[in-house]
Amino acid sequence: MKIMHTLANDTIAQRPKRRYYSPVLKAQIVAECQVSGASVADPYAYLREVMARLPMQRASQVGKLLPHRCEPTKASSI
Repeated sequence: MKIMHTLANDTIAQRPKRRYYSPVLKAQIVAECQVSGASVADPYAYLREVMARLPMQRASQVGKLLPHRCEPTKASSI
């Protein structure tokens, strides 16, 4: 049985498209964090959140995930 997301009027809701970034781009983000000397309270939690948020970011907004510009989500403890 498939579960579909529906709106109030029983029409199928459009899911946001998930973007996939290469491991090279992810490695560049980690390297940029190390080079910039940016520090966060819990580096593992920061990287876990960035890797979770990265596929949903537009390419032009990837810079917002760097530690000195990152805005943590409410559930995050960065």
